[in-house]
Amino acid sequence: METMEHDRMHIRLGERWQIAYWTRVLDITEDELRSLVREVGNEAYQVRIRLAELREAQEQSTAMAA
Repeated sequence: METMEHDRMHIRLGERWQIAYWTRVLDITEDELRSLVREVGNEAYQVRIRLAELREAQEQSTAMAA
């Protein structure tokens, strides 16, 4: 059996509980999660980095529009 540590390091989209876990932890939809994993792979660290970049760009865009 794999350890929880491995489960925190990789996002497995074939596992319903992983989808539920990661969408809750990252506060994103399943579609957003799937898109991020397609873009950067299933390493949780890389997904978090890309999500932070996207959120920062969104904040900048919103600030410029105000």
